[in-house]
Amino acid sequence: MNMIINISQFKQCIDIVQVISHYVPLKKNGANHIGACPFHSEKTPSFTVSVSKGIYHCFGCGVGGDAIEFVQSYEKLPFNQAVEKIASLIGFSLEYSNERAVKIDTSLLEYSKDFFISSLGKNPQAKEYFLHRGLNDESIEKFGLGFCPYSFEYIKSIQSKDIDFGISVGLINKDNNANLYTPFSNRLMFPIWDNKGRVIGFGGRILDNSSPSAKYINSKESASYHKRQVLYGFHLARNAIVSKAQAIITEGYMDTIALHQIGINHSIATCGTALSSQQIAQLTRLGAKIILCFDRDKAGLNATYKAIDLLICCGIYESEVLQIQGGKDACELLATGELKDKILSAKRIPIIEFMLLNLCKKSDSIESMNLTIIEIKKFLATIKNDFIKATYTQKASELLNIPAYYLEVKETSKITMPNPTFSLTEASIIKTIISEPQMIDIVIDWLDIDDFSISLQGCVQNLAKGIIDSQAREIALNDSIPLCSNIVKSLRAVYEISSKKKMKNIKFSNIPIEEKFKKIISIRERLLKWK
Repeated sequence: MNMIINISQFKQCIDIVQVISHYVPLKKNGANHIGACPFHSEKTPSFTVSVSKGIYHCFGCGVGGDAIEFVQSYEKLPFNQAVEKIASLIGFSLEYSNERAVKIDTSLLEYSKDFFISSLGKNPQAKEYFLHRGLNDESIEKFGLGFCPYSFEYIKSIQSKDIDFGISVGLINKDNNANLYTPFSNRLMFPIWDNKGRVIGFGGRILDNSSPSAKYINSKESASYHKRQVLYGFHLARNAIVSKAQAIITEGYMDTIALHQIGINHSIATCGTALSSQQIAQLTRLGAKIILCFDRDKAGLNATYKAIDLLICCGIYESEVLQIQGGKDACELLATGELKDKILSAKRIPIIEFMLLNLCKKSDSIESMNLTIIEIKKFLATIKNDFIKATYTQKASELLNIPAYYLEVKETSKITMPNPTFSLTEASIIKTIISEPQMIDIVIDWLDIDDFSISLQGCVQNLAKGIIDSQAREIALNDSIPLCSNIVKSLRAVYEISSKKKMKNIKFSNIPIEEKFKKIISIRERLLKWK
């Protein structure tokens, strides 16, 4: 493995909020930023990031570290790859101790896209599918739509390419006899790009609807393709998203292509998964209002509900649902020529109002009304903005025609620091060490580990080794704990308390009297040293 020789300069250039914002939507909260933890499921954001300290910490599950550790944990990458990922995000040039290893040839993906486009032109049935769905030649070309022929034709065409890479990204598989084949055989092909317009994967749809195979399949997760981080068509939609300050998210490739065809170029799609916090973060960084335009069937509604739950957890309350009347999806309406008119007349409903309208269904009994109230209260409890919560509580009471107090949510205690079992002075010393690491030398020169409270001794030992553990992060991110204005004075205060406890323990111990005197004299001498 090649050594990165400018790692120190690299670390100094990292803005941890900038890095983590690529994965998690963050909101300013005092000196820190908060968001929903990506490492465990939670309704109340407890994930805290400090730009000044360069650390993150979740008060819910206890994970934490610096920007590199975050990317390592999130992307499941080794150290060097995590550093390279961050360097590409922040535009930093890494330097290596010797020549880099030869990079993997990823040209197979681009070649495959061109091969599939060429194959579409040779297969009238495949081309007719797109035309029948209402797509024109311009849209087919814009989105690089293609067709994968039978396996033997595709495998024959790539014999000179990097087969191992093809296997790693899921374009190629091996059967039980070690023969190569492609899982995309006889499928319509949708190239998937990264934000820079580079092909990183494919989606494939069956050509024959009577086939027992899955209707859609996607490239498997790989080093370059992470479904939860990719928005289909983003590189084509980015400028329009910025210009309009909004993004319409659809459920599938065809719906997004249909919207682009009628001039709605700020449309993108998820890649076969539910909307993720990474995708939300990508859009909120552009200042875009998120507009959900999923199918109206049961699966589409469930996807809408999940997306709304996530948006509310991330504090993105301004988002909306675009409700196209008639029960058809965008591509179906394109084929019938109705899409443009339907989009112009579609209702845009704020996400919280949309949820309430679906939850506040008429009840035919007291019991069913009670269940409805329970569900609404559960939903309202996820809203952390007091004004928005109060306003929609009143709206829900009007929809149900009941007094608002039936829907009022009792405030649960907010996430706070655990009650400390150590003094504020000790915590201030810890916080000062984290802020100024060189202070650890002064601390260990003047104090023994056992001068600190038992609950902090492990934390101090870790700091002496250069490790910031979970307890240290909680202290560092607690705004109620001040930095030491005079570190020596704080150390002396800790020692005075510690020495009194030690002398008391010595007096009541069973050790010989001579040894007691020796220990007490030693403590008093150290006290004189402080003075």
